[in-house]
Formats: sequence, C-alpha cells, structure tokens
Amino acid sequence: MNALPQTHIVIDNLTSSSPWYYQLIPGIIPALIGLLSVIAYFINREYDLKAKKNEVKFTLFHNQRLTAITNFINAYTPLETFFWQISYRDVAEGSLKPKEIDLIYLPLYNAFLSSLYALHLVLLDDELANFERMHADINYAANQLSELYYLNTTEKTEVNNAVNTYITLFSNLSKNDKAILSKIGNEFRYSYK
Repeated sequence: MNALPQTHIVIDNLTSSSPWYYQLIPGIIPALIGLLSVIAYFINREYDLKAKKNEVKFTLFHNQRLTAITNFINAYTPLETFFWQISYRDVAEGSLKPKEIDLIYLPLYNAFLSSLYALHLVLLDDELANFERMHADINYAANQLSELYYLNTTEKTEVNNAVNTYITLFSNLSKNDKAILSKIGNEFRYSYK
C-alpha cells in the first residue's frame, strides 16, 4: 500500500549500496549551481562597473574636448572681428599707432593663445593640425598688418593698393579659417556618433 515509486527505489538502492561520495551528489549539485551563480553575479557586477567607469571617463573627456574647442572658437571670433574692424587706412597712413593697436590686439591674442594651449591638453597631435593652421593664419594677418603700418607713405595710390591687398589677404585667410572650423565641427560630430 505504501509503495514508493519505482524511480525512488532505484535512487534509494543506488545511494545505499554506492560508495560514500555518490551519496554527496544530490547535495553537491545545488551547491555547485549556487556557487556558480554567485561567481557569475560578481563577474557580471565587475564588468558592469568597468563599463560604467569607461562611460564616465569617455563622457568627461568628451565634455572637456567640447569645452576646449568652444573656448577656442570664442577666443578666435573677437580676434577675427578685430582684423575686420580695424581701419586699415589709418594703419597704413600711420594715424593709428602700434601702441594703440597692441592695447586692443594683445589681450585678444593672449586669450586666443591660451585657448590653443588648452586644446593641446585634450586633443591628439593630428587633431591639432587644423587649430595650428588657424593660429598660423592669425599670426600671418598680424604680420601683414605690421607691414601695412610700416609702409611709410602718404601717397594715396600706394596706400589704397596696400589696403586692398591686405583686405584681399585677410578675406582669403578668413574664408580658409571658416572652412577649417566647419571641418573641425564635422570631424567632432562624426567622431562621437
């Protein structure tokens, strides 16, 4: 009446007549599954922590790069505006003295240079090439402006020719720099998609 199912009898017969380590198998399997589950949990947790750490590092570095590029553009814009707004004729005729020009130009240039140095901290060398090109363009424009001052002529034709040459030169530099800024923006957007 109280008959046990056949499978239970077989297992009971197996365990009672088997060596002692066979009797441990039914208890070891759940313990092994539990141990493997705990190990898998900690491995997964470690992987998640590393992934989170890398994500935070990437986000922080990306934000620093974006801030440095924005600061560069914010320093470049007033400097470019200076070159557009200065009276080339007054420079060529000598009525605008170098000291007066320097009082306006040097603070703008120093802010620009500072932002360029900040880019060196967060960009790779190949990424800096475009920014260095813009720096070279600004230096070239400043040198040409100095040459315009030291023209030392009051002859209207020479002054007009020199001013027109400078305007053409700076227009070309400005167009090149705008193209470089556009390229920088595209590279930055595509590198973080």
